[in-house]
Amino acid sequence: MKRCCYIAKPLLLLGVLVGTTALGLLALAEPPEPRSEGSPAVDVASEGWTTIVAEDFEGDFPGAWEVFDEDGAAHGEYHWAKRDCRPHGGRYSGWCVGGGEDGEGLACGALYADNARSWMVYGPFDLSKATYAELRFSFWLDTEPSRDWLRWGASIDGQHWHWGGGASGSSGGWKEVTFDLTEVGELGDLTGQPAVWVALVFESDLDTACQEGAFVDDIVLRAFAGRARPTPPLPPGLHQLFLPFILKDCGGR
Repeated sequence: MKRCCYIAKPLLLLGVLVGTTALGLLALAEPPEPRSEGSPAVDVASEGWTTIVAEDFEGDFPGAWEVFDEDGAAHGEYHWAKRDCRPHGGRYSGWCVGGGEDGEGLACGALYADNARSWMVYGPFDLSKATYAELRFSFWLDTEPSRDWLRWGASIDGQHWHWGGGASGSSGGWKEVTFDLTEVGELGDLTGQPAVWVALVFESDLDTACQEGAFVDDIVLRAFAGRARPTPPLPPGLHQLFLPFILKDCGGR
């Protein structure tokens, strides 16, 4: 399902930021439209950790996730899909352009397309009784640096999105990220919110290089309820990560 998404983007790209420093965001004047569809809300009622969703791509996918190409088929249809090209654990992972009418025909090792707008969304889920929440995942990345991005973000209405971080370039292997849902830009602390969405997004510009794009695996969305706040997560969250660029022979592309 194609969904219109309003995105609050960072005012400045700050190189490498590690820790919990929030980026300034542009305020959007247009009010959101309410959404009624989505995954059933999850009530974090018992004290301690509750796993809201875990995705290792070994079972059915997308399942409770919503995957779509934001601009439809305007530049070919590509979205996240379960593929066996670059698993982190097990046999499968999620490839940013491995699904959709055009993406499902791509062989492992194929180059990602120009103007990709690939979204993977989970929600809504209920954090009204949570005191801490986080999204953890591993990613493998090979993109044109500072131009094509893997981003992760959150929303409280399913339409207006705030980035928690992003990565561009070549990761040189699998990296792990913790997205702290108590520090999400202008939204701030999302605990206490009755409806929250999270998203992983891959986007490329109109002139890509010769890379495979992004893979994600071992995604865990979890929340904590209780008086004592849990120990700060490791590894720390990444807000803007510029990775090295590995030059390749593009074969005439």
